[in-house]
Amino acid sequence: MQVDSVPPNEITLIFCLKACGSIGDIEKAQEVHAEIERRGLLHESIALNNALVDIFSKCGWLATAEGLLYRISERNVISWTSLIAGYVEHGFGVEGLDCFWKMRHQCVLPNAAIYVCCLKACANIGAPDKAQELHVEMERRGLLDSNIAANTLLDVYMKCGCFSLAREVFDRFHCHDVISWTSLIVGYVEHGDSESALKCYQKMQVDSVPPNEITLIFCLKACGSIGDIEKAQEVHAEIERRGLLHESIALNNALVDIFSKCGWLATAEGLLYRISERNVISWTSLIAGYVEHGFGVEGLDCFWKMRHQCVLPDAAIYVCCLKACANIGAPDKAQELHVEMERGGLLDSNIAANTLLDVYMKCGCFSLAREVFDRFHCHDVISWTSLIVGYVEHGDSESALKCYQKMQVDSVPPNEITLIFCLKACGSIGDIEKAQEVHAEIERRGLLHESIALNNALVDIFSKCGWLATAEGLLYRISERNVISWTSLIAGYVEHGFGVEGLDCFWKMRHQCVLPDAAIYVCCLKACANIGAPDKAQELHVEMERRGLLDSNIAANTLLDVYMKCGCFSLAREVFDRFHCHDVISWTSLIVGYVEHGDSESALKCYQQMQKED
Repeated sequence: MQVDSVPPNEITLIFCLKACGSIGDIEKAQEVHAEIERRGLLHESIALNNALVDIFSKCGWLATAEGLLYRISERNVISWTSLIAGYVEHGFGVEGLDCFWKMRHQCVLPNAAIYVCCLKACANIGAPDKAQELHVEMERRGLLDSNIAANTLLDVYMKCGCFSLAREVFDRFHCHDVISWTSLIVGYVEHGDSESALKCYQKMQVDSVPPNEITLIFCLKACGSIGDIEKAQEVHAEIERRGLLHESIALNNALVDIFSKCGWLATAEGLLYRISERNVISWTSLIAGYVEHGFGVEGLDCFWKMRHQCVLPDAAIYVCCLKACANIGAPDKAQELHVEMERGGLLDSNIAANTLLDVYMKCGCFSLAREVFDRFHCHDVISWTSLIVGYVEHGDSESALKCYQKMQVDSVPPNEITLIFCLKACGSIGDIEKAQEVHAEIERRGLLHESIALNNALVDIFSKCGWLATAEGLLYRISERNVISWTSLIAGYVEHGFGVEGLDCFWKMRHQCVLPDAAIYVCCLKACANIGAPDKAQELHVEMERRGLLDSNIAANTLLDVYMKCGCFSLAREVFDRFHCHDVISWTSLIVGYVEHGDSESALKCYQQMQKED
């Protein structure tokens, strides 16, 4: 048309701008704008001005759009709507709302469309108070009769966690459609209330409202978060009945994800192989499922199958595979993945690098771990903690404590896991001074009120090191004392030769209605042996018998040992004869007991019987 020198009119130019907007061609829009300016049409046509504001807003040229809007002599609701929508769609909710208030100051009356844009802005910036102001205005002007406006308001309240306000809006609807039900379901799932989400889905079915793809995906997410496999199967059946698996990759991926999360791995893998275009998301869900349920080998097999299908792995899938390597103790496979990640530039992510570091530490490959660590740009609490945990678990407590010192020099604040493993390191080498330093750090940061695990770790280290009064004092500061903290204290008393005090703690624990486990009974039986109290051992024996705790070889062997040490041979033989399997420990307890009480003949007979059974 331009080549033929046919001058465009207003309609031509407006539709050319619309065409530019629909394909996002900002350069062509600028050419059209230049033509409009050259021909001086902006002074004559409000429609052309509005079209220009609209195209530049849509393409994210918001300063240009706002500048054009302010050149319009009679700004109307259409141009303001375009600008506000542009701000909101490009993530500038605050600026969008600012424009709304400027528009109000210019006495332009907003319509339902502009309110919808502003409500979306409130959702994006998390401003339920502003949404309520708009709600009042819309109510007063009768604009909530429109399903679009009411659904948007409902969506804002759900996104902001204002469930009661959302339900008020929902209950006033004349007709609940799939969008309103889905807003409720999505909101509940995103705020962790999966049960309410699934109740909404049931009511939606009762009302015969067919779910859409988003509804079903979020119902599956709800099932996954609470591990409700039966409900997931119901949703799966609905998807199959409606033939949606052929249409939606996202639904297929959601199904693979839920069945993987719930450990139905064969079902998940079957669903994955039904997907015509398997992508990295579905493979990641399946591999993560295998790894999280302890099937590291199978997880890595899936990874290689995925590679054979020419699906390019991302950082998330490498992280899953590295965890699999850690679980099965395969540092060689981790090194192969390391090389690939290095080549693909995926170790720039802290998550990936930290996972690789963790694998090497778990597998005892300290030099490789240090290489990864030393290449980090920024050492965070996770990387330092991986080193500390790895060293402690491999018995190198001194290196763990050196890492803790360097971490403090680098001003990296430790987390709960860091401090627990530092205390374990102190306990394993008996470094009470360092334990006191760690304790002081915990107190300084006020962490004892937040973490039962930290309290238990402190009781454990001071008990192990024989600082029993300190340990008991710490135990009594715990608001919810559990069997772990009591076991540490009782074991500490017994190991340091204070059997009477250990048993006193046991009875105090019972008075606080804490139910003892097999480990605590074993400690108390050792206390009975140390102080020569077979009568107390018999009381414990009766309790353990009643609670079925003598099925454990450790508990039964300890009881046998007590009776032999106390010279109660007939009771010892009763326990011994009830064993399903006599091991070297039970035989040795008998032999040692007889020898220590001067009955060498019985000891030798036991030795002969032991050889026969062998």
